[in-house]
Amino acid sequence: MALILSLSRLPTSLILTSLLALTLACFNVARIAAVPLDSSSQNLELTPEDFKEKTSTGYWLVEHFSPFCPHCVQFAPTWKQLVKDAETEFPFVHLAQVDCSVHGDLCTDNGANSFPQINLFHAGQTVQVYKGSRDLSDLKNFLHLQIPDPNTHTSPDQAQKDDSKFKLEETSVTLVELTPDNFEKSTATGIWFIEHFSPYCPHCRRFAPKWEQLVKEGKAEFPHVNFAQVNCAVHGDLCKENGVTGYPQMNLFISGKNTEEYRGSRDLNDIKDFLTKRTSKSNVPGQDTSAKDNTDSNAGTNRESQQEESDSWQDPRLPKLNLKGEVVSLTPENFVQTLEKGPAFVKFFAPWCGHCKKLAPTWAQMAKRLQGGHTTIAEVNCDDHRNLCTAQNIKGYPTLIYFANGKKSEYNSGRKLDQMIAFVEQASAPPLRRLKNTDELQLMMDQHEVVYLLLMHSRVDQNLLDAMKDASASLLGQPPILFSTSPDLFQRYKLPESPSTPWALISLKHRNAYNPSSIFLSSHLTHSENPLIQAGDASAVSEMIRDPKSQLATWLRTHRLPTWIELTQDTFQQVMNAPEEPLVLIAAVPPALKGKAEERLRDWAGIWRSVTGGAGRVKLSSKGKKKLWKGETVRMEAGEREVVFTWMDAVRWKDWMKSMYGVETKEDVDSLDRVRVVIADHKRLIYWDADKEGRQIKLADHRKAFSVIQNAAKGLIEYKHSENRVERLARYINSAFIALEQYITEHPLNAVFIVVVTMIGVVCVIVKMVGGSAAVPGGEYRKIERLD
Repeated sequence: MALILSLSRLPTSLILTSLLALTLACFNVARIAAVPLDSSSQNLELTPEDFKEKTSTGYWLVEHFSPFCPHCVQFAPTWKQLVKDAETEFPFVHLAQVDCSVHGDLCTDNGANSFPQINLFHAGQTVQVYKGSRDLSDLKNFLHLQIPDPNTHTSPDQAQKDDSKFKLEETSVTLVELTPDNFEKSTATGIWFIEHFSPYCPHCRRFAPKWEQLVKEGKAEFPHVNFAQVNCAVHGDLCKENGVTGYPQMNLFISGKNTEEYRGSRDLNDIKDFLTKRTSKSNVPGQDTSAKDNTDSNAGTNRESQQEESDSWQDPRLPKLNLKGEVVSLTPENFVQTLEKGPAFVKFFAPWCGHCKKLAPTWAQMAKRLQGGHTTIAEVNCDDHRNLCTAQNIKGYPTLIYFANGKKSEYNSGRKLDQMIAFVEQASAPPLRRLKNTDELQLMMDQHEVVYLLLMHSRVDQNLLDAMKDASASLLGQPPILFSTSPDLFQRYKLPESPSTPWALISLKHRNAYNPSSIFLSSHLTHSENPLIQAGDASAVSEMIRDPKSQLATWLRTHRLPTWIELTQDTFQQVMNAPEEPLVLIAAVPPALKGKAEERLRDWAGIWRSVTGGAGRVKLSSKGKKKLWKGETVRMEAGEREVVFTWMDAVRWKDWMKSMYGVETKEDVDSLDRVRVVIADHKRLIYWDADKEGRQIKLADHRKAFSVIQNAAKGLIEYKHSENRVERLARYINSAFIALEQYITEHPLNAVFIVVVTMIGVVCVIVKMVGGSAAVPGGEYRKIERLD
């Protein structure tokens, strides 16, 4: 108190000057903590001028950092210690840093989308991005695993030769390696299962013996399948064409087409099961059958029928449907019965519709390809069954709807055969999958932009899995849900280990398996007013989880959007019309700048997650808050809104961008700094394209864009309408009529009562107006005396 009184007597200017000096001092301390170490150590600072030259030889472990990043400041002592220890433990490894606040383009080129990010380079190429913790021992283990022993270290070419020699000498198996010269010709006919690998990838080296065993045993078990490899260190362009995003990656090619990527574990039995299901004669058109093949097929069937522990949670109530591989015609008589059997993908069409005619053969092909699956492929002729289509609210043709578990979801993505098959397989796949280890978690993060992780204490709770399956039905398999009982993961995410929190659900985004975007604890459900739930009654908790209006169901829908994505015809509905109503940042990007724009927006998304503490959501003003869950007290995310970073083809969508947001495409845009950006609230058809001072948002400065997002969410900046006044009035009237129709449908008795009361009131008014007059002969009226 005495100190405060003393300070109160000092001049205000002196106090402000002192505070400013103290702030600058603190800033300098943080700046010094994250700047490169002195040049006398093994650590170096790399710049765009010398980066390629220096990293072109040997191994380089490079930290990408920003002096303004608090995580970088905290990590600085650990990095300093690693540099010191590496002089003796890893003398053949160069350690260096890149200051991303100064050399942002270099960091973008290296794929650094968050700070600090550590990349391992060899021969000028990124070998691996470090995804582990920032613990010193974990960093050292990473170097031990990734870098060969210095006593046996050889050149890249020699390492490749030695690797091939080892494989050929280790076993008698001849491993076929495909190149760009023979790939297309070789895979043009037959079935090919191809491993894409890199000789510098430790996962590939560990997997090599299993691949050799698969090739050896596959000659007898899968004689109709060709096994081959592609060395991505040598043929990188070929791997890129095949959609390879990590090593090792296995893809199934049939008659020259890349039909499917294997996404299971690297267990030999799991791979064989995949091949048995995907390469059986019923699933591969044009394949000849033989007695030997039938024997192998029967062997595969026997293997499938064996009772063994599965990695996926399979719903025992889900029967096999589509046994004939044909499209089922639905009528009012069999519609409900068909949906009660299990999931169904239904096409509502009209015979005269041109788009319907074009889709018909593809729809029939899909039914054939999905024969024996868990989904019925069906169609409804809306000319013949108009009432049925009206009941399903069909407003255009063709309309594709996926029905499952009493819920329906309209399909708005691409209508190519492979796209629709992928959708059905994803939607009908086992909703929950067991996580074997943390390596598999990172593999899933590399394959999916969003992953949900369900963690349970001590044992698997089957009742919880059943309830979670029903709650996640509306997700249609995206994002995938993994489950685990690993104590290490509980510790990683700092989850409470107590009986009051038996499980937790985690949302992981942006390919980051360490910093969750959100965590839903089971204890949140006990805040319900239901005394059974408060007491932890298992059946009551399960029913609440299944409730589509519950906290958990809303949480599942709210966090499924990726942080960044390209807006296309296939993804538009998923993002812009998402039930969670996100704010969407849209960059109008010319095709020539698409690659660079994608990298920059990925970087922006990473920075945004960093400044929002990993959540990726923006806080609303107090007047902008709304309840996310009816009937529940909002405790977790009230007053926050999801933000998604997107980009669109400015040439292809130029008319739409101009009509919606007033963005005119200019052909001479040759720099990202000139690319226009808007922040859209598509639900309300409003947008923001400038800051408070009226300056347009460009893809040049993320700070200005972030400021507009935050001010827009708080209502501190004026918005613009995508519609003119006449359109807004028409939409308002239409919404009013829709609301009235909905009220009448939901409350018919109340509606009848209101109409009757209104009519009585009108009659009373009319009677009162004319009740005091009486007619006389001649058509005249005269006043009469009232009896009262």
